[in-house]
Amino acid sequence: MVSMHSMPTGRADAEARRLARANAEVRISRPGDAEAEADADALYWDRIPVGERAAFVWHLSVELYGISNPETPVESGLSRF
Repeated sequence: MVSMHSMPTGRADAEARRLARANAEVRISRPGDAEAEADADALYWDRIPVGERAAFVWHLSVELYGISNPETPVESGLSRF
């Protein structure tokens, strides 16, 4: 499975993008079917290795920090004191 944050770019990576689309999954949720939607979400995240999930959470955390603190430059990685 190719994750969003590791999606290749450029002409040379067209085959990798094609494979990612081939493994794409579509899910239709109907209003009032919250349990089925939660089960599908859990299955989706269970298929992603823990390391990739952690990297995704870190990326989202950095983005949210940047949104909530627009005057502070966002640096990737851990701060050093």
